[in-house]
Amino acid sequence: MKTKNQVLLLKLAYILVIVLALIYNYGDMQKGFIDASTGVDRSLHPVAIIALIFATIIGIGIVLNIYFFINSIQNNSVFSLLNISRITMIGWFCISQAVLLYAFYFFEANGKINNNSIYQKIVGVDFDFWLVIFGITMLIIGFVFKKGIELQKEQELTI
Repeated sequence: MKTKNQVLLLKLAYILVIVLALIYNYGDMQKGFIDASTGVDRSLHPVAIIALIFATIIGIGIVLNIYFFINSIQNNSVFSLLNISRITMIGWFCISQAVLLYAFYFFEANGKINNNSIYQKIVGVDFDFWLVIFGITMLIIGFVFKKGIELQKEQELTI
């Protein structure tokens, strides 16, 4: 199979996974909209609301940057400064996403944990280490791409 077809298949699989995730979570989304429209009292801490809004925006940024990166691979523009910027942005977005989700869960669980110990509140909330590991990996890949472009430019100047 040609590389262009493989990238097209990868792009279609990426879109399919996103669509399937939305379909799978449709019931939860519908329940959330119904709760919001009927006025169910599920008040959140203001910091949790802000963290959730920023986490949503950053999540959309991650998905779009990955899609644009796959699209640029299909257009044979893999090692470019724009892709380095995209990969680095994905890395920082993933790390900040983990922190924002932790803040959201911490402030959401703040009212549920009866113990007044701050230690119990911090330990009682999960931290998503996989997002941090993925973010650091993307930052490393971005650095390797940047170093590769520098070496390529240096090689082109050599006689």
